[in-house]
Amino acid sequence: MLLMDIEKIFGFCLSGPKDVAASDIAQASEQPFAVWCRFFAPPEMRDPIGDYEKLLFRLGKEHETRFIKEAYPGAERLEFETYEEGFKIALRSMVMGANVITNVPLFYLPDGIFGVVDVIERVDEGKSIFGEYHYIPKEIKLATNIKEKHLLQTAFYSLLLGKIQKYVPNHFIIVNGENEASKYRFSDYEQMLKDDIQLFRDIRAGKVKPTPTYNGCGWPWESYTNTEAERTMDMSLICKEANETRKHKKIKPAPFQITEKKK
Repeated sequence: MLLMDIEKIFGFCLSGPKDVAASDIAQASEQPFAVWCRFFAPPEMRDPIGDYEKLLFRLGKEHETRFIKEAYPGAERLEFETYEEGFKIALRSMVMGANVITNVPLFYLPDGIFGVVDVIERVDEGKSIFGEYHYIPKEIKLATNIKEKHLLQTAFYSLLLGKIQKYVPNHFIIVNGENEASKYRFSDYEQMLKDDIQLFRDIRAGKVKPTPTYNGCGWPWESYTNTEAERTMDMSLICKEANETRKHKKIKPAPFQITEKKK
């Protein structure tokens, strides 16, 4: 692929406004009222970041860095000043057929979707625009138990990569806090992903207002959510089980393959 082809792909993938990020889908899946708060709640009602949140962010970053260093000692980690610059570097690396790339900004703005994935890995099957191979996403999480938000966020990266490389990966991988890497089928989460993308857009547009569930949101909207739940006498105040009975149940398929745990 020629340099001009990279420029053409880069220009096309950035031809549109930013609309939905991977982190938006994670939040819409688990804390839809927090999405509403971001756009409609008084800004002064945000909770200040506390020591616990700072600790989680630090531990999560340390876990990601340590895993990548041990699992991919020769991997290319992208360094850039802007995410757009990083995306162009990533495209060049994918054209060159890099086996593993880390810290990868991705954009497909004709559909308004974007995000930064921890790792993408080359798979030597299937034909993408880059050649007789394609890339799949891998996310590294501090949590021991993988949650729905982690699954949908990583499925979002599969969708993003599929749009860019013109080949949708049939699976994605998530590494948990114990270095266990599990593989999931994209098709198992595709409809849930589309539903949550639409949910996020509907909440942002003011078409949908989720109800405030007591203890249903974390930082930075925990206090405001609980206050609103009490003010509106939300049914989540009745008992802990009410929180579950009022939610739309989603089926979370189990991983279809679990790789060896990294030491």
